[in-house]
Amino acid sequence: NELGRDTQFITSYSKSEETPLEDLYTDTQMELLNDRGESLGYLQSLDELLADQGVFNPQAETIFITGDAGNLWSRKELKTRAKFFFNAFKETDEISLKDLIFKHNCYPDGDLDNEVFTYILRFPETVLFTFDGYDEIQSDFDLDNVPETVSPEEKTRPLLLLMNLLCGKLLKGSLKILTARSGTEIQSRVIQKKIYMKGFSPEHLKRYTTLHFPEKEHRTMVTDQLDANPHLCGLCSIPLFSWIILKSFKHLHSVYDNFELPDSCITLTNVFLLLSEVFLGHSTARPGLLKRSTRCPAETFKAGERKLSAFARLALHGLERGGLVFSIEEVQSCGLEDEDLQFGFLRPASHYDGFGGSATFEFLHETLQAFLAAFSLVLDSKVTPESILRFFSKCEYKRLSHFSCLPCLGKSRPRDKDPFQTNFQFTNLFLCGLLSKPNAALLEHIVPPALLKQKHKMLKSYLSNSVKTHLKGLPRYPSTDIDGDKVHAMPNFLWMLRCIFETNSEDVAKMTANGISADYIKIAFCNIYSADCSALNFVLHHRRKHLGVDMDNNNINDYGVKQLRPSFSKMTVV
Repeated sequence: NELGRDTQFITSYSKSEETPLEDLYTDTQMELLNDRGESLGYLQSLDELLADQGVFNPQAETIFITGDAGNLWSRKELKTRAKFFFNAFKETDEISLKDLIFKHNCYPDGDLDNEVFTYILRFPETVLFTFDGYDEIQSDFDLDNVPETVSPEEKTRPLLLLMNLLCGKLLKGSLKILTARSGTEIQSRVIQKKIYMKGFSPEHLKRYTTLHFPEKEHRTMVTDQLDANPHLCGLCSIPLFSWIILKSFKHLHSVYDNFELPDSCITLTNVFLLLSEVFLGHSTARPGLLKRSTRCPAETFKAGERKLSAFARLALHGLERGGLVFSIEEVQSCGLEDEDLQFGFLRPASHYDGFGGSATFEFLHETLQAFLAAFSLVLDSKVTPESILRFFSKCEYKRLSHFSCLPCLGKSRPRDKDPFQTNFQFTNLFLCGLLSKPNAALLEHIVPPALLKQKHKMLKSYLSNSVKTHLKGLPRYPSTDIDGDKVHAMPNFLWMLRCIFETNSEDVAKMTANGISADYIKIAFCNIYSADCSALNFVLHHRRKHLGVDMDNNNINDYGVKQLRPSFSKMTVV
């Protein structure tokens, strides 16, 4: 009953609301791994979590769950007689196993003869312990040198008690479930089986979307937009991102009674700003019983400015050196401390192995690193307005001596053939989103307004001429469809349009449209998605002269055609 009461409602990631667990709970993909980390297939139900399937060490008693998707047993579907969940303890506390169960979890009323505890000792196989967040333990234990505690009434430090439970020295025969973030390694000799939480599959995402949008009309509109934008939809495999994106759609609907107003669409920048707000909000104390978090976004970012700047500095450092994994020394050099690793921005990539190999870290998502790198360019007063454009030059098309007839079938080549070009493109995209007018009110609380204005002006000037400069450097030839010249645009042209759309600046879009000197643009085979049609329309509907556009062999569905409709009157051929 206590377990059911405590898990009946869940607090949102932002800690601003509570929702019945049954209204939002959705299974995630549970991949079974062997002792070498190789896949053994997927579990079909929670019952299989405690079954013999996938057991590679029958002598051990701990089921190890790792990943970034969240935990599943809170729905009370694990069929075992007794379950125990525990809160955190101070490192200096001393407790016994009996204290752990009856002082820090529950107390059986009327049990003067200790019958419950006696039953647990006689039938340990009926007991399941769950320990969440093992990666947050800041201690390296050598299992060969753990002081043994075998008496259930002997007091010891909480960490030693945990280790003796996991090793089977205390209450041997009981089941233990241990969770940790991706990258956390535990010695196989204490692990019975290993599960990796892979997040939502497309089918899981559909079910999760249905919980948020029970009305079919609304659900279809949201699904269409997710299908149209692979960059947005690709994030939804992680439940946290799914929650953020679907909450953003809900917000638009509540404010505008619409999900797709051109001036209020959901951008990747919106998603990662909310993600950062959630992570920074977790640094504050958990709200008490009678109060909820009432901080507005500006207050949250202002309070977390120093930490946000440190994470952003680390992200930019990694992008500049072409790295996704960071040593603990690199993390600390940016001003981050051990407790800052629990914010959520970073996750372990590897742990100290006891043989000289130090712990390493990576950002939760590669795109998050690009977002924070862009944030550093905006936040850091030492970054001049001119230098915020540093990554645009790495993505520019470099004309080859032999021009291909179908340039978009190949790759547009950055100047230095940098393998990190996509990361640079996303950093540029986020820079445009952060310096957009809708986000100015938020950023002016953490960036001097004068500097923010200068950086915005520099970006606006660059973007206004970027498409014109790009097209001017490409070969032209007479069109057979209309009078005038045809030009094959390169894939970087698409990223420019995305950046301009992210700024939400009609001025930039208008100047860009007037700078297109060609009569016919061919952007076939450029991997254009339906969401990109919104960016194309954002620019083309400002054009005074008519233009032919060839978008053959891309990934455009009915949603994309709908986004292009306002520009049809400007097109001679499409």
